[in-house]
Amino acid sequence: MRKNILITVLASLFLALPVIAAVTDFTADGNIVVSGVTIYEGGSTDDLLILTTSTAESFNFNSGVFTVTNPDTFKIGSSNSTVKSIYVKKSGSAVACAVNSSPGSSYVTLPTAAADYIVYPSTATNFATADCCSSVSHAVTYNAFPTCGPATCDGGYYVSGASCLQIGGGGVSGGGGGGYSTLGLATPTPSASVSPSPSPSASPASPSATPTPQTIKEGAMIRAIGDVDVYIVKYVGDKKFKRLILSPSVFNSYKHLKWTDVMDVEKSVVDAFTTSELVRAAGDPKVYKLYPTGDTGQKRWIKTAAGFNRMGFDWDAIYEINTVDRNSYTTGIVIE
Repeated sequence: MRKNILITVLASLFLALPVIAAVTDFTADGNIVVSGVTIYEGGSTDDLLILTTSTAESFNFNSGVFTVTNPDTFKIGSSNSTVKSIYVKKSGSAVACAVNSSPGSSYVTLPTAAADYIVYPSTATNFATADCCSSVSHAVTYNAFPTCGPATCDGGYYVSGASCLQIGGGGVSGGGGGGYSTLGLATPTPSASVSPSPSPSASPASPSATPTPQTIKEGAMIRAIGDVDVYIVKYVGDKKFKRLILSPSVFNSYKHLKWTDVMDVEKSVVDAFTTSELVRAAGDPKVYKLYPTGDTGQKRWIKTAAGFNRMGFDWDAIYEINTVDRNSYTTGIVIE
């Protein structure tokens, strides 16, 4: 009889094990300090604060790493003024961030999803801008975290990747071979496609030495031998770009350009430069993709940075042009 009773008790214990092992949801019934959390991009530690009523399947703190599993409504801040922002990553990628503008009451809300999130305090001031993105000189608004980067810039500046660059880059100055003085990446070279032949009173210059991509200067005008299309070149680091000038009237609208400065070169030299059809008119932040056809063409406004990046365009390829050049193209549908 005793044997049967013992077996029954043991069976009851085994049946209860799954219940004991089941995960119970966590709910904070008050603010909970988590001390010694490893700082984002730093070797030291600081404190985080789980705000009252936060709920999740569970959280774990081990060797400075604070992890929240399957959050529901989970809010994390810090009562320490040394913490400038709270930074959240999922599978190694940034997913959320909040500025600790009011220590003890500011917080970041974790995404509601079945996943593990690692939460870091950050003491870096570059994450302490209003939208938790690194500050950028001359930026007015930012893309939402974690995309970040400027969305709009001050007047006289335009968005270029993660920077705001000055429109015109310090202005255009005439020089030998059509050269320009530049500032930053905004190379103020006229853009466009040129399919002109020189006017009767002018003829192309014949360089004494055969030009190569290594000897052609910034802002020079080149044309393949036997062709009529004239290009203006620019360099950004190791990148080499060329822009077609659309027509003789566009060419002549740039008063500093001279037909006698056009260099006739081997086609292989022209081909060594990547063709750019991305432009912005001086004083206008809108970037257009051009579609030249002979002496005419179409322009399409690239409305957003997301659209620009989705199309695989290169920020460094943008040329600055004048309004005559821009208005020589008819307007097509917007690229978003």
